[in-house]
Amino acid sequence: MSVKKKKQVTISMLAEFAGVSRVAVYAAMNPEKKTTVSLSGKTREKILSAAKELGYVPNDMGRTLVSGRSRNVGLLLQSHDSRMSRRLIFACGQRFGRAGYMLIPDTSQNSVEREREILSSFLIKRVDCVIVGWLAYEKNCDLLEQFDRCGIPMIHLQSHSSEYARSATIAFDEAAVMELLCDFLIRRGKKRIGYAGFTDRCSFASADRFEFLRRAVKKHPELILEPPFYAASAMDCRSHAESLKMLSSRPDALICFNDQLAQVMGVELKFAGLDPLHEITVAGIDGYGDAFDPLLLPSVRLPVEKLAETAFTIFASEDFHQQIIKISPEMVERGEME
Repeated sequence: MSVKKKKQVTISMLAEFAGVSRVAVYAAMNPEKKTTVSLSGKTREKILSAAKELGYVPNDMGRTLVSGRSRNVGLLLQSHDSRMSRRLIFACGQRFGRAGYMLIPDTSQNSVEREREILSSFLIKRVDCVIVGWLAYEKNCDLLEQFDRCGIPMIHLQSHSSEYARSATIAFDEAAVMELLCDFLIRRGKKRIGYAGFTDRCSFASADRFEFLRRAVKKHPELILEPPFYAASAMDCRSHAESLKMLSSRPDALICFNDQLAQVMGVELKFAGLDPLHEITVAGIDGYGDAFDPLLLPSVRLPVEKLAETAFTIFASEDFHQQIIKISPEMVERGEME
């Protein structure tokens, strides 16, 4: 059989070239699926070799039309600025990919309108599931009715459950994050705790994280919580570091919203003449260090691989009943970061 290489190779053409049935080709290409034929290793290898020779690429469109499933999963995050967000995208793509699903990641970049556009595009694509880190749940939750009509389940990445019936919620245990940091700082002999978060970007999350810190400090009478500081830029961090230098009674620890902010604050404290490891111990949250980080700071790791695995388990088992699953964080002390 002569096949022009520029022409798309169909399953019928491959079957004829290999001298087997179309069912045999399907069985060879989908070893995990149950079929009506049983292939020997030699026959499967023959079909795969023929597919390689012809340049055959499987086409899922027919399977999608028959099954009603797109084999796509949507992932919507607020941004991909942090290392943790980028690592989460990779972890979800890897985990769902192993099961034959294509992850479609996107970010709202903290835009309520953009969040709505992306969710609407997931509806149009008829993805099999949506994993969403909401920016404006209250403003865009009316779309949940449309997801329900389309039979698309949803996994929420937030700290509270959703009213959407076909949903589950996964969240990192923020209370445990702050407990770990408080215990760590107490062991280091620290008493006055400061907090640095973001304004504008991640502002709601920054405020929420400070509230969890406030509750954790309240459990330890030996700790004093300073008023929070919120930065909109690196210059704000510099100004804050310089103002701390001028204080006679300053915090001896500073918990930052994430590792990125911790690195900036640590460097600015150093420029101001304060040691960010001993005088004011700076700690971050995320726990994913980088070889180019100027400082090796303590942090609490939020294990995104566990989150991705949990999301896949819920999806694969179709276990959507409005439950909340919390992922435990891990303390990463100085000298232990990857």
